[in-house]
Amino acid sequence: MAGRMRENLLTHSRRLVNIINHGPSSDTRLPHPRNPMNRFLTTNEPLQGPPWHNPTSLDADIALNMKLRPLCAIWSGIYNRFMVCFLCLIRCPCVLHEISSKLLGKGEEARLRFAIQNKVSSQSQQIQLATMHFTRHLVPAVFASAAAAEKTFCGAPNDYEVLMGTPWIVYSMNYAYQAIKGSACTGYYGTSGSGDAQRIQWSSIWDIDPTYQKDVVKGYSFIGLTQNLETKLSDIQSIPSTYSWTVSNSSAYKGNVVYDFMTSDTKGDSTSSNAQELMLWLRWEGGQVPIGWADGPTATIDGLFGKDGWKLYQGKNTDTGITVSSLLAPTQYGDLEKGSFEGDIKDWLLALSKQGVFSESTYVNVGNAGQEPYWGTVTFNNTLGLNINL
Repeated sequence: MAGRMRENLLTHSRRLVNIINHGPSSDTRLPHPRNPMNRFLTTNEPLQGPPWHNPTSLDADIALNMKLRPLCAIWSGIYNRFMVCFLCLIRCPCVLHEISSKLLGKGEEARLRFAIQNKVSSQSQQIQLATMHFTRHLVPAVFASAAAAEKTFCGAPNDYEVLMGTPWIVYSMNYAYQAIKGSACTGYYGTSGSGDAQRIQWSSIWDIDPTYQKDVVKGYSFIGLTQNLETKLSDIQSIPSTYSWTVSNSSAYKGNVVYDFMTSDTKGDSTSSNAQELMLWLRWEGGQVPIGWADGPTATIDGLFGKDGWKLYQGKNTDTGITVSSLLAPTQYGDLEKGSFEGDIKDWLLALSKQGVFSESTYVNVGNAGQEPYWGTVTFNNTLGLNINL
């Protein structure tokens, strides 16, 4: 059951990204019928403005806007023009709506709002999300100099945010949340750099009772790719990645540090029994073992990431029917306090291809890196670089 929920949530994320990139279509569906986005995905009705913009208050907004415009103009001439206008825009949703519509196009703006805000209920939170995307285009200097505010995602069963201007989504996927006594969260701190040098700072924060359903994997805290997926492996030039972590607030715990990719001979498929789930295990604690462990390794791979003796374990996920291929490092990366990895993830995928797991014409449909919690109190402070180059 947990595996099926996990695959559904991965599909939800992938389709959400497609909606943001391409807009909804009449044949698009999300796996959860009660999702409010379904109204826009099953009809061809035009999308309206942002959900926080109340038409009945438009006159009041315009009046307030007219009062603040002179003040904003005076302040912008004296002090930081971009910062003050940003504050004015937060207070004047009608101005934000007008300008962001011009920048993005009314249809794309509306799709973006509904795609990333379907779980946001309060007006102030929605304004914050909208203005964050707008100001990334208008005032990049402000964002470069200001420290990013920490966000924590602890929702059940899933909580996430697509990070505009990056190739990533930050995700707390607690698909077995009913088995969690305590909490399992994902923290987001910010990004730095650009291109292959772009990095995201984030954390996995667990406080899970070790005596309650201790052998159930509770979920997956991860950073997922949103760009250049659904591409044939043979058409990918490289997948450069760096992954470092430090461990704090630690008791004994059970969990791992992994990359998790999904491939299929069908473009976009990550849920059928024809798909392949691929896991690269860098570190694991508390007795966690991969699917197929009892049957022993099916292959040994040498010369990967400068190490010999990688062990490949394979088995079916009984909930989904998907074959899981887990490649375990011959010696674990790091220690109980910290660890790091650097390499081209495509090398791993090519090594699996040589073992006959799939062909080089397979599609890379899902890619991410993160940690799987079982139990314990621990915080992983992570820095990740992960990018697909075509």
